[in-house]
Amino acid sequence: MDILKNKIQNLLSFVGQNDIEVALQNVLDTFVCFYHLQINGHQVYPTEVEAYYYQNGIFEDACVHRNELQTNHYGQLYVHRAKKNGTKDDKYKGRAGVDVCLSDGSYTFAVLLRGIEVNNEIILGPINVRKMLLKLLGTTDNKILEQQKDILIKEKLETGHTFFSPRIGITSGCVDAELRAVHTDTLIGTNYRKKELLYLGYKRRNIHSDISDARILLGYIPKKLL
Repeated sequence: MDILKNKIQNLLSFVGQNDIEVALQNVLDTFVCFYHLQINGHQVYPTEVEAYYYQNGIFEDACVHRNELQTNHYGQLYVHRAKKNGTKDDKYKGRAGVDVCLSDGSYTFAVLLRGIEVNNEIILGPINVRKMLLKLLGTTDNKILEQQKDILIKEKLETGHTFFSPRIGITSGCVDAELRAVHTDTLIGTNYRKKELLYLGYKRRNIHSDISDARILLGYIPKKLL
């Protein structure tokens, strides 16, 4: 079985909230470090992503859109709609981001692309990511973006590691869940939002980490650590 699908099957076997969060982090780590997107001949590497997962009665994250395109559309793209719990025919959100759907069943699972690297350039912010993907396709039509097939390509070797933090701008649902992942190789010199949270998440998992690690991993020492 494909390594990413194997991680997702493992996720589906859990019912406890903490176990599910860890399993989601494992999926994100695999997605960021082992895969890229193939868009019109261009290799697009995810550098910053967020997980949005909803399964009735098991993990009901209120901030998940739950659009039909986020369910059972594995490997396809979903451009955000203005309406929650909607269909593919609903109007697009004005400032829409784009997700990669990772669901191949009745559950909802999609990964928001917050940052990508393409042609040696890092693009940050969900709206900018969508605009770049459209540019690679030579279109402004979101529907063409959603029509792309077979875009998930596995790397031969793992390309690095990830740091985790809570998702950006979430005010409902699993607010504190650390379901945002950033590729470690892109941390230094890249202006990620709330960058310090990524190091603090690392520090919680590595209790022997000291302040010098922050300089190595971030390129500077956050004021809150001084």
